[in-house]
Order: sequence, then C-alpha cells, then structure tokens
Amino acid sequence: MATLLLKNCHLISPDVDLPNAAVLIEGEKVKRIFAPGDALPAADSVMDMEGDMVMPGFVDVHCHGRSGEDFCDATDNAITTMAVDKLKE
Repeated sequence: MATLLLKNCHLISPDVDLPNAAVLIEGEKVKRIFAPGDALPAADSVMDMEGDMVMPGFVDVHCHGRSGEDFCDATDNAITTMAVDKLKE
C-alpha cells in the first residue's frame, strides 16, 4: 500500500496542537504521528508542508447562522430556528 509522509506540518486536532510534526499516511488512513525530533521513516511520497496546518477532515469549519441564531450557540432552539427558516426558502 502506498505511503505519504507529510513533514514539517503544524498538526491540529481536538486534543493536539503540535508544530513541526509529521504524519505518515498509508493508503487512506493515518498510520502514525511523529513529534518534532522523531526519526522519520522512508515513504513512497514525501511532502514538505512548510509549516502549513494539517487537521482532521471537518464537515464545515466555517458556517454562518441565520435568523438571529448562530451554530456556535449549539442549542436545540438555535438549530431548529435556523433549519425551519432555511426550509421556508
């Protein structure tokens, strides 16, 4: 299975904020995360991320609210109000 090494990346996930990290991907899965200073393995492809961020695939990292509500509120009422208003379009 093909491997891809993302080196020199700023890794961000819900519980990790790790600059100068590396990520080894095998096929379509993350195989291993490397901290700064760890020995990096050989890989079929290597990409120098030059400090760019790498993070899990989120459904939507930027979303506006509507009808005076906001998704950041995360209340049942806010979500319902926005959904009902959208359905009226």
